[in-house]
Amino acid sequence: MDRIDISSDIFKNTNMNSTRLIIRRCYKNNSKLLFYYLALSYCKEKNYDKAIGYFKSSLNEGLSNYLIYYNLGVAYLESSDFAKAEIFLKKSIELNNEYEKSYINLAFVYYKTGDIKKAYRTVKLGTIYNKNPELRRIEKKLLEVM
Repeated sequence: MDRIDISSDIFKNTNMNSTRLIIRRCYKNNSKLLFYYLALSYCKEKNYDKAIGYFKSSLNEGLSNYLIYYNLGVAYLESSDFAKAEIFLKKSIELNNEYEKSYINLAFVYYKTGDIKKAYRTVKLGTIYNKNPELRRIEKKLLEVM
């Protein structure tokens, strides 16, 4: 599994063009991480189409990590492509069943598509692997609307 290791501080910069220059300089010899971080920079600007393209390039270069699948799922979710968001969020969970954000976003996909029961089951499954109180809160809210 590839390690994703850049400091998140780089994305606090408001000028993503200068951030992308730093990313290109740091990862010029590692295209899978170069594409991954470029994708994150486009997510920061809410340019999800471009981000999706770079995430896919990173996958094509061989990056395999639950975070790339999570971020690709979120980019599709933000683009309202719920079918693709579901695929990539499920893959993220398959690679790391303890990452609560994957469950939360997958449940949101189901919620947005009107499948409250599936949303509830997804969050419930997440509570088995992760004791984050946010998952319990969402579980309770979904139970109320069922």
